Amino acid sequence: MTTRTLFTAFLLSAVCFSCKKEYSPKPSAYYRIDEPQETFIPYETREISFELSSKAIVHSEKKGNETWITIRYPQYHAYLYCTYLPISKGSLRPAIDDSYRMAFSHTVKANGIMQQVLQIPTQKTGGILYQIGGNVATPRQFFLTDSISHFFRASLYFDGKANADSLTPVVKYMDKNIQKLASSLKWRD
Repeated sequence: MTTRTLFTAFLLSAVCFSCKKEYSPKPSAYYRIDEPQETFIPYETREISFELSSKAIVHSEKKGNETWITIRYPQYHAYLYCTYLPISKGSLRPAIDDSYRMAFSHTVKANGIMQQVLQIPTQKTGGILYQIGGNVATPRQFFLTDSISHFFRASLYFDGKANADSLTPVVKYMDKNIQKLASSLKWRD
């Protein structure tokens, strides 16, 4: 047998045997995310206290008159970056405007921004939760203030590329944590 005959036989057998299997592409999928059984624990600084998930890791540092708090949820690669500011009569409006500007800076990529009023009557505290839809860097931001001497703001971030579809279960989980934090927030004078 010549090389040409062997090559032809090989090619014919490859064509005949390869046509018998059906190919079906696998769809894209995301990891299943199960919510853990949640327990909440108190957290305190000199200025504020609130409850957060026992699964969270907290780091706090003082920068001038501000307190920066990073709440990390390692299982979900999520971070809640928080800032506490003492305010006076003239500093409330710039703090609120800054929070608004930070939330609406995502309009380029956002599908929409919903604003939800937050109220904690027992603390005489109110604020706004920004729910930012789409593939944005921070899908949730909020601020709370007593309008007299305390201002607290927070932004939710994730490690990696923003993909709203794959992050939806985690954002829903984080919404529960944000609601718990906001509803349990107390100013410490």
